Amino acid sequence: MPDQRRATDRAEFTAVVAPVLCELRRYARSLTRNRADAEDLLQDTLLRAYNKFHLWQPGTNIAGWLCVVMKRVFLSQFERRGRMIAVPAEEFDGPQPPSQDDVLDLARLGSAIGRLQRHHRELVEAVAINGDSYEEAAHALRIPIGTVRSRLGRAREYLRHETGIVW
Repeated sequence: MPDQRRATDRAEFTAVVAPVLCELRRYARSLTRNRADAEDLLQDTLLRAYNKFHLWQPGTNIAGWLCVVMKRVFLSQFERRGRMIAVPAEEFDGPQPPSQDDVLDLARLGSAIGRLQRHHRELVEAVAINGDSYEEAAHALRIPIGTVRSRLGRAREYLRHETGIVW
């Protein structure tokens, strides 16, 4: 019976996680800034998530839960490697230009942000671009924090739909 339960768990995990793999891969890339490290982080995250899958509440946001797991895995790896990773000057190539995919994603995102309704665009600019907290954005725009959350959620959903980019 335990083997049958494990197979059921594995099938359920796969069915729930598969639709958000692209989103997770992009998040891993944003954390690591390196494709190979991002793939390693994704694999470590999926392993940890599978082992902790019983903690996920069905009906809740699986992508959000997995992003929290990924952030914790990333931070624990960061701590293990040490806070500062010294790279000898002769091995440092300097800043790398963005990939063509990154440039195209950015262009699509900029265009989609320009098509947002004004009140949605103001929030995206305040929170996602300027780095304001929800509280700061609510105060600056003189709206309740619940309105900030709902408008920002709608704006992000629109941007996901228009660009395929998850952020």
